[in-house]
Amino acid sequence: MFVPFRLANKSEAILCEQAARAMEIFAIAHEDGHHHLGHGRQQGDDPKRDEFDADQFALRICYKVERYP
Repeated sequence: MFVPFRLANKSEAILCEQAARAMEIFAIAHEDGHHHLGHGRQQGDDPKRDEFDADQFALRICYKVERYP
């Protein structure tokens, strides 16, 4: 609140856009991972394990997106 406002320069704006895009791709891939892995269909599922597995699925997708945009 007490930090003076300063407009971002062009390279800072591009970096913020790239970070936001990467977060969007990861979030979508993470949720797709839940669907692909069949999470939430069984009563005794381990929620922490499901989240970890969905993160790993998303990472694999993100590596592919990075190589083949």
